[in-house]
Amino acid sequence: MKVSIITVCLNSKKTIAQTIESVLNQTYKNIEYIVIDGKSTDGTIDVIESYAPLFGPRLKWISERDNGLYDAMNKGVSMSTGDIVGILNSDDLYYDNRVIEKVVSTFSSTHCDVLYSDVEYFKEENGMYKIVRKWIAGSGNVRLGWIPCHLGVFVKREVYEKIGKYNTKYSIAADYDFLFRVFADNEFRISYLNSYTVRMRNGGKSTGSMKNILKGNIEVYKSLKAKKVNLAPVVLFIRILRRLPHFFV
Repeated sequence: MKVSIITVCLNSKKTIAQTIESVLNQTYKNIEYIVIDGKSTDGTIDVIESYAPLFGPRLKWISERDNGLYDAMNKGVSMSTGDIVGILNSDDLYYDNRVIEKVVSTFSSTHCDVLYSDVEYFKEENGMYKIVRKWIAGSGNVRLGWIPCHLGVFVKREVYEKIGKYNTKYSIAADYDFLFRVFADNEFRISYLNSYTVRMRNGGKSTGSMKNILKGNIEVYKSLKAKKVNLAPVVLFIRILRRLPHFFV
């Protein structure tokens, strides 16, 4: 199976090399790597170009202005040709070199449409990684507040074709809106890979400030109301409690 990995970036020179190398070093080689740059001005493009010879035709990349993070992700999905699609942000990295190998093996053995997994949050201090939180996805009901981490989710292309891509009217919570549609649809075959797949740098857009935590959860509430989820206030309260630890580490 061919795997498409999408990274979107804007002025990510300080971190994107680590992200790219974590894809390049995967033991599974049938990977199409798509980088969507939002017209960076800090040297990010130079970093991407420096890796192009190492990937050869497996790397696709563009640099053009977009309408935000999720518009860029949608561009990447539209460019992808893989059987499986995953998202990896430009300041995050895969947990180890066998992640995609394990993901493909699970898709093959379970015949699933969607795979979700565990992730770690870290911060970098003096060149060293410090783990600040382990997100064990487990299982639950999205209508009662449970949701896996977006970057730990891999989906068949058919999932996007059936339910659509990221709703760009949400500037922070479009990933939540997408995942809710994925996991609330009982027609998808879903498998849990009880393993870490991604190391996420703490302080991303949705958790980097109290303002963004509140804005993101307001968007989540609007998304739930649009889907006529009666327990929307309860779900919102649970999410806020779960997100707050990111802000205080």
